[in-house]
Amino acid sequence: MGEITTSEAKEVVKKLSKVAPKVGLISLKEKPPEIADVSLGPKELINIAKEMNKDIEM
Repeated sequence: MGEITTSEAKEVVKKLSKVAPKVGLISLKEKPPEIADVSLGPKELINIAKEMNKDIEM
């Protein structure tokens, strides 16, 4: 596994859009391009984890 190009990401979004109502891209290295319904990078994933942890600690 490795980095994918923007054109590869666009192709994936195009294909998945045919079978799924929403399509998202996730990257642990950097935020993916805004070509899907949802694009999450490392900062967004950390924020989600922090929010989930708050709910657990209550």
